[in-house]
Amino acid sequence: MINALLRPNRYSRVVINLEVKETNAKEGDIMDPHDGYVVFDRSELVCGNIGKKVLGPSKDGLFYTLNRDNSPKIAADVMLRFSKLASRWISHYGFTIGIGDVTPSPELVKHKAEKIREGYANYQLDLDRFERG
Repeated sequence: MINALLRPNRYSRVVINLEVKETNAKEGDIMDPHDGYVVFDRSELVCGNIGKKVLGPSKDGLFYTLNRDNSPKIAADVMLRFSKLASRWISHYGFTIGIGDVTPSPELVKHKAEKIREGYANYQLDLDRFERG
């Protein structure tokens, strides 16, 4: 499926050769029993599991490499195909979140309140300076 997302037809010009260790990779050999070592050869996934590190924003990532070695348009097209697959999968199997997943931590609330107070204090100083000329 990943190969079809990268090159949907034989006329597609996507070419990618990539070797990257996923976060679940164990030290040592490329023949990792946990499939933590990802290899793309001539735009085909040879081994490994695709995870956050492979898709993510790192310079070893799939989309970065597509952008660098092919073009931003090709990278965007592949991203679009991945997003459509993810959307279909989520709509078919479901995806839920609870209130605990979106409630900020007490530390974050405190930090936000401090930043707001600092912003208002800076605003008041600027306003006072403006009014004084």
